Amino acid sequence: MLKQTKRVRLAKDHSALILDDTLCEHVGSLFEYIDHHYNHGDNTYPLAHNPITSHYVSGPVRFPIDLRLYRRYKEATRREEFVQKHFPGREIPTKKRERAQFHKAVDPTLLEDPEFQILHRHEYLL
Repeated sequence: MLKQTKRVRLAKDHSALILDDTLCEHVGSLFEYIDHHYNHGDNTYPLAHNPITSHYVSGPVRFPIDLRLYRRYKEATRREEFVQKHFPGREIPTKKRERAQFHKAVDPTLLEDPEFQILHRHEYLL
């Protein structure tokens, strides 16, 4: 598309890649990847999908680039499953400070697991 529109596109400094993460609220959790996401518009955490879209805009040229569904890191990497695999019976703390200390203790072991490494890299490369 970029080659086909070269003559009508604006210069790079007048073009933009727009990212949008508009929430799609739902009533109920029957769909996959529904979660409570922060809505900065009204400081709430509605039950919603969080699709991330990207669009290229350069004068009259406008087209979508990608669509991804935001998923929390712990879900995308199946973190709790791997914690139980390497630390059976150990509970993940719920308080922020204790959870941070727990992460420091278990993360090096999780990152040595080849299957977890793949999920971890995939999450950060998206």
